[in-house]
Amino acid sequence: MLENYLVSKNYSLKLKITVKTIVSLIIIVLALVLPQITHAFFESRGGILLLPMYLPIILCGCLLGFRYGLVLGAISPLISFGFTSFFQNPMPALNRLPFMMFELMVIGFVSGLFSNKINKNKNYAFVAVITSLLIGRLAFLISIAIFGNLVNLPLTLIVSQIETGLVGLTIQSLALPFIIVFINYLLNKSKENE
Repeated sequence: MLENYLVSKNYSLKLKITVKTIVSLIIIVLALVLPQITHAFFESRGGILLLPMYLPIILCGCLLGFRYGLVLGAISPLISFGFTSFFQNPMPALNRLPFMMFELMVIGFVSGLFSNKINKNKNYAFVAVITSLLIGRLAFLISIAIFGNLVNLPLTLIVSQIETGLVGLTIQSLALPFIIVFINYLLNKSKENE
């Protein structure tokens, strides 16, 4: 979406990189702040219930494409872990970190595959969100099934947490496509006005 906008404006490569860097930093800040807000209101169960880090990563993929979605999906939980470790309450927990990185990489990559399609047809925002969430959760579940015992994450615990997370998946499946469509509308409106 954003790439199409930047190309339509004939911006220089330097300006394109600057804009994408700023948007990436905003995504990382959201991925750091949203879980903190969620945990402040819903305590430790908030992350499992609402899945707050998914929102910025899906936005990243849809706005910036699959490469950015993949990279920011990987580094956002790592940055969150590093930052929150200073306060003696690392999020995500160390034993969950690699699984969350993998899941968010998949979510960012899959949502990013729809970036150009959304620009042509806004209804792809719904497909992008739902597909990336489902494939991401499946990737998480498979990775836990294979490697979870190595880090004391039993599959039964994860399955119950995935069931709890259906609330967050439902909310994001309903709300995120409209946010993406609105951003796309603003980008297209800006193109038309010049």
